[in-house]
Amino acid sequence: MEQGYKIVGIAERDGGLYNAAGIDVHALVEYKYRNESILGFRGAEAIPSEELLVSECEILIPAATENVITSRNAARSRPASSSRAPTDPPLP
Repeated sequence: MEQGYKIVGIAERDGGLYNAAGIDVHALVEYKYRNESILGFRGAEAIPSEELLVSECEILIPAATENVITSRNAARSRPASSSRAPTDPPLP
């Protein structure tokens, strides 16, 4: 939150996390280092990664895996703004 934003959702291939109040990213990184997964982190609720893509947010940054946003889910994506990794197609 150093710039006034908070991270509310994070997804990996094995699942995602959501916390409307914000996720303590430093604690999550430490947790993942110790456990080799984000799953089980107590600072957020487990949520399917696919649901995060269609959750309401101000900024969506799909990164790391290409073809996550497809014609089947792009219309349901609800960010106010978006950014993308160089390998991903632009959002509609």
